Amino acid sequence: MTLIAGMIAAGLIAQEAYTRFVFVDDPGPQRVVVQVIVMAPEDMSDREQAAWALLPHVLADGTQEFSRDRLAQFAGQAGVPLVIESFSDFLSVRIVEPKEGLKVAMQIAESIFYRASLTDTARAIALDAIKRMKKSVWSEALDVLSLPYHSVDKAVLESVYRTAFQPSNAVIVVGGAASEADARREIEYRFKTGTKPPKRTRFDRQARPLVGHMEPVTTHELSLQGKLDAEGLVAVASLGVGKGGAMHRVLRDAKGWSYRQEAVLWPTRKGLEGRLIFATTNSDLGLGGEARSELIKDVESWTPATLIRAKAVLKSSISGTNQLNPIYLGPSQLMDGSLESICAWRALQALSIDSVSLSDIEAVNDLGRVKARAKSLLDQANLSVMPGQK
Repeated sequence: MTLIAGMIAAGLIAQEAYTRFVFVDDPGPQRVVVQVIVMAPEDMSDREQAAWALLPHVLADGTQEFSRDRLAQFAGQAGVPLVIESFSDFLSVRIVEPKEGLKVAMQIAESIFYRASLTDTARAIALDAIKRMKKSVWSEALDVLSLPYHSVDKAVLESVYRTAFQPSNAVIVVGGAASEADARREIEYRFKTGTKPPKRTRFDRQARPLVGHMEPVTTHELSLQGKLDAEGLVAVASLGVGKGGAMHRVLRDAKGWSYRQEAVLWPTRKGLEGRLIFATTNSDLGLGGEARSELIKDVESWTPATLIRAKAVLKSSISGTNQLNPIYLGPSQLMDGSLESICAWRALQALSIDSVSLSDIEAVNDLGRVKARAKSLLDQANLSVMPGQK
């Protein structure tokens, strides 16, 4: 419902734009989790993507109401620190408060959402944090972009922040020891008004991938194409989850090519992206193509037991009880069954990820179709390689 248009204080526009809201009814942990996930602006340039990567560090430096220390103090009253992180298409803010702490959590979330300080000092702290951060080979393989962090000025940072942090572009999940009615009232009160979106310009060029790893390790990736329904997810689990997966059996055990190999389900604005990644000390840059051929050949050996195992792996992953879970909820966060994990997953589902239920997975029983789907995914996958330092 649109009210009288026009600008009001702090650049707010009088337009009802309630953010999406999901409630997770789980009072057992005796804490309140508020999970805000914001979609990244589309078609970001390299400087905009660098700003997106810096933004969590800048947001953690404080807001108009909360200094850096006060933000950490008030957001950490349950003994769980404030977590703000960005990855590919999303930025996540997680606040955990003790029982009865819903209002405090919402005040913090609102302040970060609308009134981040975005000071030059905060930007300098963010640049220093990025400079000191040493990524593992696996983290580099998951986040492959080389970004011009030092070229991010205040204008780019503000543009990315103001573009992304709009109520209609976010979802807020509340879980734990809070009532749904109270949570809904807080959200409708605090997140009903959008800010005036900035006029975006093309700041620079498209982001480029990293030239290579700093370590003497090469990673290869088969990026799977197309939407992953229940049948596709079963195929992915058969290919790369756990020691029984084809990647471990073929690439590690049989060929001795890899020392780490995983199927990754990575959240994007279009849904879960399937990625088959393996790391090796073998410097042969053509190894990814050979791996594809060997995996396609292995599919023919799959049996009904392969199907049973893959379905069990997926069901335990969705329920958060699988230690080898392929579902990422952030740059380093995997689904683990905790209240925080459930809230993050529900937020991603509300924004972009179609839900595949346990019953959908259980209904996948045609081995021939799963084998055909696995071969098709491998055939059509985009192959990339990030060489290691010699």
